[in-house]
Amino acid sequence: METGKLIKCPICRAETRFIYETSDHEGGERFFIYRCPKCTVEFIENPPADLAKYYDDDAGKTMTRSNRFLDFLFTLVMKVEFGPIFQIANFTHACVLGAGSGYEVSYFKKRNILTSSVDFQTNENRSKNDIVADLNDLPALLQVLRGKNFDLVSMRHVLEHVKNPLGTLETLQEAKIKYVNIIVPNGDSIYKKIFGPYWCHYDPPRHLFVLNSNSLQTLVQQTKYRIRFTRFHGNDEIFLSIFRYLSLHSEKNKWVQILKAKSIISTLSSSFFFFFSRSSIQVFLELGAQE
Repeated sequence: METGKLIKCPICRAETRFIYETSDHEGGERFFIYRCPKCTVEFIENPPADLAKYYDDDAGKTMTRSNRFLDFLFTLVMKVEFGPIFQIANFTHACVLGAGSGYEVSYFKKRNILTSSVDFQTNENRSKNDIVADLNDLPALLQVLRGKNFDLVSMRHVLEHVKNPLGTLETLQEAKIKYVNIIVPNGDSIYKKIFGPYWCHYDPPRHLFVLNSNSLQTLVQQTKYRIRFTRFHGNDEIFLSIFRYLSLHSEKNKWVQILKAKSIISTLSSSFFFFFSRSSIQVFLELGAQE
């Protein structure tokens, strides 16, 4: 490949550097990952125009999976992640972008918050207020959000999936969304350095960006939003990174087939690591807040 190719950073417009050539561990398609030395964001070059098909494979389906045990675990996770948010303001109408299995929607509804969800496909586990829309179609997203009086938009593990993170925040700003909750994989995770291109959150082309506290701050500074707080949460990166490594080396490897059938292992390990690692970063934004 042409490693000397100049590509502008989609966040700060600085010149970026090629760091990895890696693959989708489901389909084997190759992608090039670039890193910005200024804001330290990483991103894949030229993501496919149609991303929906990549959410129909096993990796995509894990994002909409639900059962009673998962419901119990994620209720605990929601309490930890959203507890500080409810100390800042009382919300009456929330919108969950990229709702996945619907855990956030259910959690908000239990707190008597009128909640809508927006995703590119429906899911029976979510809400009667489910709205089908492409999050990468920013004019359509603006139409969905404008005039609905949403006082909170939550993007839990969503921003890394969109093609234009800055444009997404600018769309929320134009829709006058006062509070925005963002959680993404932490690009400063120690496991990213250990596993390199086999790190589980290098998941092209489902994950288009890898962000850290520096790149998130750079992103937010280009809008009228301000960061009210930053927190870190855990997740399993060891099991999932080993699974990605094995998948890329041999889809027929018997361990790959065993691990695919044992997604409960990942759930349990994620629950354990939630309290002991810094795998994800959460930033809570307020429109027009003082520094």
